[in-house]
Amino acid sequence: MAFNPTDFNIEVWLRLEVENVLQKVCSLYDVDGRLVEQWKTRVSVVPFGNYPSGSTVKSLAAPALYRAFWYDANGAMIARVPYIREWTQACEDAATGGALNPSDPSILPFGATAVPTLIHYEESLAVAIGADIKILSYTVPVGKKSYARNIRVSGDNRAIYKIYKNAVKLRELRTWWTSFDAETFFDSADGGLYLEEDDKIEVFVFNKGSDPVKFTASLSFVNTA
Repeated sequence: MAFNPTDFNIEVWLRLEVENVLQKVCSLYDVDGRLVEQWKTRVSVVPFGNYPSGSTVKSLAAPALYRAFWYDANGAMIARVPYIREWTQACEDAATGGALNPSDPSILPFGATAVPTLIHYEESLAVAIGADIKILSYTVPVGKKSYARNIRVSGDNRAIYKIYKNAVKLRELRTWWTSFDAETFFDSADGGLYLEEDDKIEVFVFNKGSDPVKFTASLSFVNTA
């Protein structure tokens, strides 16, 4: 069945976005670093409309929540309008860091350049107990500007994770026996938490177990300059 945006209820997709279900993102920026277009979909898309409830399809040719961002002559955002559009191969490439086909007109209007999602991952094999231990540190390179999208943490025991930007605590995550994995998203009109050159993101963990065990953290981000 060909993709038909009228088959999909945009209100449902906006609710999924609020619930942080739309985890795969493709963003386009103009030459001034402003976000101009963004697609959001699921890693395994569960479509709505004419498809059976609970069925899954591949990301390609599946629906995605799309937004167009409009700015005035002074660069101030005046609107961000949601639609439903098809998730294309170029979207997939941009979201997963693969090779882009710049000639694909479905993803590169305005002559913008799609920005791949980058991952910074670190792990510590034996985190001691009784203190906050740094398990991830990322500094924006010279000449770059970034948007942090999300941070994922995991470990072999329950823990408290603290996330800092330039030594200022932003968030705290806790894991329990039901799951040793956690994730937090940075959502904004610009597509994430804005980071300038030399800004630093750090993740600390407090091991709530009784023995030193492995903990990991990963930061997803895009560079815009």
